Amino acid sequence: MYNFVKIKQNNDMNTITSKSLFIFLSIVSCFICFMPFSSFNDCVLADETLLQNDMYVIYSEDGKYLFERQNVMVGDEYIDKQMRCYIVISIDEKTKTGVAKYECTYEIPKVKVKEDASVQTASNSQSRGHIGLYMTHNDESYVSGDGYDSIYGKGGVHDIAKAFALNLNSKKIETTLDETLHIPHDSYAYLRSNTTAKKLLQKNVDALFDIHRDGTSRGFYITEVNGEERCMVRMVVGKANPNYAKNKAFALFLMSVSKTYAPWLFVDIYMASGHYNQNLNEYMMLFEMGSHLVEKDLVLKTVPELAEVVNVALFGELEEVEDENDSSSNGNEENEDSEDNNGNTGNNDNIENSGSNDKGEIDSGNETKEDNVNFVSNYLVENNVNDWFLSILILTIALSFVIIVALKQ
Repeated sequence: MYNFVKIKQNNDMNTITSKSLFIFLSIVSCFICFMPFSSFNDCVLADETLLQNDMYVIYSEDGKYLFERQNVMVGDEYIDKQMRCYIVISIDEKTKTGVAKYECTYEIPKVKVKEDASVQTASNSQSRGHIGLYMTHNDESYVSGDGYDSIYGKGGVHDIAKAFALNLNSKKIETTLDETLHIPHDSYAYLRSNTTAKKLLQKNVDALFDIHRDGTSRGFYITEVNGEERCMVRMVVGKANPNYAKNKAFALFLMSVSKTYAPWLFVDIYMASGHYNQNLNEYMMLFEMGSHLVEKDLVLKTVPELAEVVNVALFGELEEVEDENDSSSNGNEENEDSEDNNGNTGNNDNIENSGSNDKGEIDSGNETKEDNVNFVSNYLVENNVNDWFLSILILTIALSFVIIVALKQ
């Protein structure tokens, strides 16, 4: 009788264990099966809220809206379209807001083209120069146009770079576009793209541009020109590199040239706590070609103006001229802040011309930082989800194996 009861109890326990195992494995299997159709896909096509969880909005000390960006750090600097420079002095991580202090207003040389660059190009069969293009974050894309904000591989920014190269080629500028992949979009992407940048520099390019798209709201990059929406461009300069002063001067020079041709083109210059491989050369620049929420076609419409500004700045015959309308540019500052839709520019930047106008070689002083702070890449949920999915799968297999072995014993 005792043995019978004991055996019956063991059978009941085995039945319960088997049922528990079945239920456990069923739940985990359903989780794994449904996960690719929910969490994983949602992270490839991330919504605006998801991307902007890591976005900061920065205000001036008197509460005026200045800019928005992902990964803002105290000490970062920002130059607006009126050439006013601000430095970030505080950040509230809970509200993702910050305050920037006004530092100065630069005065940059006002330039004009001696001879129309496009006329020179048409009559010149010889290459006028050489530009290099590459993409550190290959995956970056546009929701409207690509269907996703991120594509693992060649994302939408590759199409922007191709269009940029074609426009430069049309101006008789030799252009080398390197589409080497540096995926995944993680903190090591710039280390991987460093090799690509070095290869391009070995080709003796006159300038090297890293093509990106930002993760801000759509409205930040949109302006209106003659009743038509246009997409602006942000230039990013790395403060943590020995070429910082010259990279910054190059950005200021590009903006000064744009004031003559397309005053609306650049939304700002952002000096961040990174290097962006700009330690390799003083004529390197990172272009943020709009946001993931800007229509891709709208970004493509900006490319010809950007190509012309680069063409004139690097290869045009320029001369500095006095601004006869200085008095008219000292109007209502708030109106200038709201939009530069009609090309009205405010006060300009304070840099000295060191002589080489053909490349905008202007010196803004030695402002390099002591330490080379590693750039922290924009948060891409896709990679984290992949890692999480793999961990769950391995854990499930391991637990299943342990339970099966235990049951056999």
